[in-house]
Amino acid sequence: MRHALPVICMADAGVAVKWLVAGSWAPRQGHVGSALAMLQSTAQGSVCSLQPPHLVASVASAQAPEARNSW
Repeated sequence: MRHALPVICMADAGVAVKWLVAGSWAPRQGHVGSALAMLQSTAQGSVCSLQPPHLVASVASAQAPEARNSW
């Protein structure tokens, strides 16, 4: 009997930002649906999502220009 290999995905800052922010710019971003599907699959346990150790810093860096534009 063969066992199915687990599905492992790597989440980078571009994906994580789409999980966390629903501002007016979100609809202009590509692949939001795919990013949210990855998050849902991870929450359901059908996908194991990994992230680089610098993910939080990368998300903050990605958000900085958007935050400046909203002042």
